[in-house]
Amino acid sequence: MKKKSIMLALTLVVAIASSTISFAAAQPNFKDTKVTDWYYSYMSKLVDKGAISGYPDKTFRPNKTMTNAEFITTIVAATVGKQDKTGQHWASGYFEAAKKNEMLIGDEMQQSDWNKPITRQKMAVVIARTTEKVLKEEPIANVDKFKNEIKDYAGLCDYCKPYILQAYGKGIISGYPDGTFGGSKTATRAEVCSMLTRMLEPADRTTEKVVDKDKTGTIKDIITNSQDIFGGKHLTTYVISDPKLWNMELGEDRFSKYIILKNPGLEFFVINGKVVDSFSLTEMRDGRFAIEYELLLHKENMQGRAPIDITKVDYIGSYDTVNPVLTLIPNPFKK
Repeated sequence: MKKKSIMLALTLVVAIASSTISFAAAQPNFKDTKVTDWYYSYMSKLVDKGAISGYPDKTFRPNKTMTNAEFITTIVAATVGKQDKTGQHWASGYFEAAKKNEMLIGDEMQQSDWNKPITRQKMAVVIARTTEKVLKEEPIANVDKFKNEIKDYAGLCDYCKPYILQAYGKGIISGYPDGTFGGSKTATRAEVCSMLTRMLEPADRTTEKVVDKDKTGTIKDIITNSQDIFGGKHLTTYVISDPKLWNMELGEDRFSKYIILKNPGLEFFVINGKVVDSFSLTEMRDGRFAIEYELLLHKENMQGRAPIDITKVDYIGSYDTVNPVLTLIPNPFKK
C-alpha cells in the first residue's frame, strides 16, 4: 500500500506547531513497528507497563510466534508484576508466580514445554483464570450460547473448553471470520498484545467479537481494486465492524479536518468500491488518534489530488497482515 500521501501529511502536521493534533511525548521506538500498525496501541500499553519489550537489535518482531514461557512472562508481568529468576530457566520466577496466583494449576505446563509455541486454547485457559483469580472478574454465568457460535467447538481440548468459552464470551480472544476458534493454532507477539490489552481493559473487548454471517464476505464483492492497493497480500475476506465500537468523532481546526478515535489501525477509505489512500494517522496529547482527511492549507502540495469529502466515504478500513481479513467500518459521517 503506497504511503506517500501519509508521509506528506505527517510532514505538514509536524510543521504546524499551533495545530491541535500532536504526537505523544513517548512512543515505543522499534525499527519494525509504526504507529499505523493495527497492534500498535496494544503493544504500547504493554510496553509502558513493562510487560513486554523488544530485542537487543531494537526490533519488536510482531509476527514472531510466542512461546509458553514468553506468554506466561508477559501475562504475569502485566498483572502481578515483574519476577526474579528462581531456577535455571530465565522464566522460572514467572511460572512460580503463575502457580501461586492460580493462573496455572499443577503440572499443566511442563518445563519441557516452556520453550514451545503456546496454542490459543492454552492461552484461553490462562487468560480466563487470570481474569477471575487475579483481576477478580466474575465469570460469565451462562456460556452455553457461545458453543453454537464456535464451529470447531467439538474439536477443542476438552479441559480447555470452559475457559475458552469464558475468554471468547468476554471478547478477549475472538474467533476467526469463518466461525472457528482455532484452538491448536499459535499466536504472534502482536496478537498476544491485543488479547492481553483486552483482558486488562474490558472497554476494548467488543471490537474483536465474531461478526454475524451476513456481515462477512469476499473482498471482491465490495472492493474492486484490493489486489492493486494491498500489494498481493492475498486478502480474501472482509468483516463489518459496528462504527459505535470505534468511538469516532469529527474534529476541525484552522489547518485541517480530522476524525478522532480511540485506537489506531485504520489505514484507508473506500469510496464507490475503490480503496483511496488519502489520510495520515497522528497521536494526540490525550492518547487518542486522529485521521486527517482534508488539509485546508497547502493544497498545492497534495500532488494534484483533491481533499476527501468525508460525507462521500462508504467505509473506513484496516487490514491485518497476519490473517487475510479486512475490517470495514461503515462511515458514520456519510450523508
